[in-house]
Amino acid sequence: MLKNRVSALLAQHRLEKPEVSDLYGKCGMAWLKTLDLPTPDDYLLKEDSSLIEFLAEKIKSTDGLIKELGAGDEV
Repeated sequence: MLKNRVSALLAQHRLEKPEVSDLYGKCGMAWLKTLDLPTPDDYLLKEDSSLIEFLAEKIKSTDGLIKELGAGDEV
């Protein structure tokens, strides 16, 4: 939902996405942070970008925990 909303904001302002493998990866997120949209869209973009980064970190952390907990389990 967050990624869709960011994509909609970019389309609404006719911003061409950079040629990156993942707009929500490291380079893409860095590009998003450089954008200066009019209010209130600037606020929405910053909030959504922050939430995307937060959730990505939580997913990474949870994946690590699952791997750790399942390390001794048989398949």
